[in-house]
Amino acid sequence: MKVQAPFLQTVAIAATLTLAIIAPNAANAASITHKTASFSFDQDTFEDSFFSFGSVLPYFNAALGKLNSVTYQILGNSTASISITNNSNKKANAYGQTSTYGYGILSPQNRGWFYGYNQGASASIGGILSGKGATLTDTQTNNYLWWSSPSTLTDSYYLGLFTGTDNFAVDLYGYLGSYVSTTLSAYSVASAATGELSAMITYDYTPVPIPTPALLPGLLAMGVGIVRRRKAEAAAECEA
Repeated sequence: MKVQAPFLQTVAIAATLTLAIIAPNAANAASITHKTASFSFDQDTFEDSFFSFGSVLPYFNAALGKLNSVTYQILGNSTASISITNNSNKKANAYGQTSTYGYGILSPQNRGWFYGYNQGASASIGGILSGKGATLTDTQTNNYLWWSSPSTLTDSYYLGLFTGTDNFAVDLYGYLGSYVSTTLSAYSVASAATGELSAMITYDYTPVPIPTPALLPGLLAMGVGIVRRRKAEAAAECEA
């Protein structure tokens, strides 16, 4: 009877330690974030233009656990500038605008198409050019937002599209568009846009818990060994 109580106590301690180890793994969520290489463009032009760059992002490895949500975002900075200079001797009105923004298309499993946009920039001019050499100019950096980015997906169908092995395609696009309206007979225009884009994705998931049976045998064996050692020591003391 003197041995049984320590034995049960040891088993109880082993079980408590096991639950303490397992509980955090089962309850806590985890996340993994991936980002593409950056795509930069720097253009001096007055025509509407698109610039593109192809990259990849990794799928979520289902062996890690249960995928709960996918959040993706198109990151980057954009700057737009425009100026118009009067090259004639007459006074006249002038208006103009240059806009730039970037977006990305994610295509996991070649069955889903997900769009994301970054914060863009729009530079505008408007007013009277009083005479030769007079100039209107404006430069803006990240002064307006396109629709939602980041976006979070939780539907099981969409989560399935992002689960797999290897990588899936991401196409990044930068856009520049400009226009000028004026009654000037002679003028010069400068329009430019710069930008840097990348795509980022975050997988939030519940990790696979460590099964209790995997830990109990070792802890119970340790408890049995302690009890046997104490029993042997007690027997030796009795013989002495």
